[in-house]
Order: sequence, then C-alpha cells, then structure tokens
Amino acid sequence: TRANRMDAEDISAHIDYLSPSGRTLTPEQRATFQVSLPALKAHYAFGRVIFWGSIQGTTGDILIAQGFEKSFTFSRKRNFISDDNGVSWKELQKPAPEEVDAAQRISGLFSGNLAHTYRIAEDVPVEGQSASQRKVSLKEERRIAALIDAVDQDTSVVPRGAFILNASHEITRNRSFEGIEGTDATQLTSYVHLRPSVHADKKSLLQRHVEGLIPNVDFLDSLAEDKPAGSWSVQYDAT
Repeated sequence: TRANRMDAEDISAHIDYLSPSGRTLTPEQRATFQVSLPALKAHYAFGRVIFWGSIQGTTGDILIAQGFEKSFTFSRKRNFISDDNGVSWKELQKPAPEEVDAAQRISGLFSGNLAHTYRIAEDVPVEGQSASQRKVSLKEERRIAALIDAVDQDTSVVPRGAFILNASHEITRNRSFEGIEGTDATQLTSYVHLRPSVHADKKSLLQRHVEGLIPNVDFLDSLAEDKPAGSWSVQYDAT
C-alpha cells in the first residue's frame, strides 16, 4: 500500500489527509520522522527529502523515503528504506534489468523482511528440446527496488508547469508556479509525468543544449498521451 508523498518538513501537517484511505502513520512513526528525515537530508546534503510511502508486509511494514539533490535530475533521485519504523534508513540501489524481470514474475504479498528470499522458476530454452526450468533467487529488498521504479515510472505525476528546464539545462522547481485554476485543473493535459520522457520528440528536447531552443515547460510526457486511452481520469472534490 502506498501513501501520498510529502516533504519531510510537512509530514505532521499533511499526514492526516491519508486517514480516509485507512492507512496512515502511527504516532511513533510521526515522532521518529521529525528527527530521522531531516537528519537524512542533512547527511546527504539533499535539496529535498520526501516520504514516498509504505509497503505493508505480512510481518511488518517497509517505509520508503526519497532524497533529491539540489540540482534536480532524474538520475539524482535516491531511494531509502527502513524496516524499523523510520529510526534508520538504508540506501536502495537501482534494480538491475534481470531483477526487474524476476520481480514481475512474483505474485503475492510482500513479507516485510528485507532478507527474505524468493525463488522464481524461469524457462531456459534448449536447442532442439523442450525448455527446461531453473530457479532464480531474488531478495525482498531487490523486489522493493523494482516496485519503486515501476510505480515512479507510471505514477510520478506533477502539474504542468510545476517544473521547468532552465538555461543551464537543469530541471528545477518553477518558483512562479501557483497551481492550476478553473477548468484547466480537470484536464489531463494539465498533468505530466515527472520522469525521463518516453516520447522521441520530448527526448530530443532534453538532449539539446543550446539556450533558447528548449521550451522550458513542455519537456515532460502528458498524461493525455498515455496508452490505452482512458487510463487516467480527473476527479473533482468540492470539499
């Protein structure tokens, strides 16, 4: 189960918004985060640290935080996990392609034990014979790494204009952005994926280094371009 992201400094103010979902932080976790997340930010000199969410395991929860360097790029996002209610944080390395493949073949709940090992059967082609099977091992920690990457790839969403590509070819927060108003807020074109673009035209924009040739807003993929059509909808809450 994933909770909404929130900055380390804003957890106390925002955590109650999660209560209607039935999942929130315990008082112990709230108190611990007030110390451990700012300490994580200071230790690595991050520009920003967010609480990404939690994964509910059969024996306990795994908490996840993300740190961003002051000059934001997609490659400078680092993931951290905690299995002791946020007292300590361990950096989580990016999953290798074979780990992502193995994780996609695992079904069922997470265990909550980072040392737990899954054994996955995979087919091995044999020339002129029926495929044989072999067992592949994957630890819980690596399965979580693959999950975080998959979730961020598909659902890391921000309003269009909240981030800009500046003249130094850096992705930064748009300090003049004040939100989306009126009917624009109900349009999918007003929201974009905060990830490296998967569309060729947007990729080419990110690769250009000549100042003035890069539109500083439209360099990210719009939710309206996602396939299949209808994958996303915008719901308005009057409260």
